[in-house]
Amino acid sequence: MSEVFHLGLTKAMLEGAEYAIVPGDPARSERIAKYMDNPKFLN
Repeated sequence: MSEVFHLGLTKAMLEGAEYAIVPGDPARSERIAKYMDNPKFLN
């Protein structure tokens, strides 16, 4: 299974996403996601 970049995610896990926001702090991720239509959390 091929991993995508340094994130340890497979291409299938990204589901064709064009962008990724990697804020570092999980609490910040939740605040950012409130402004998105269809956020998906990956870890």
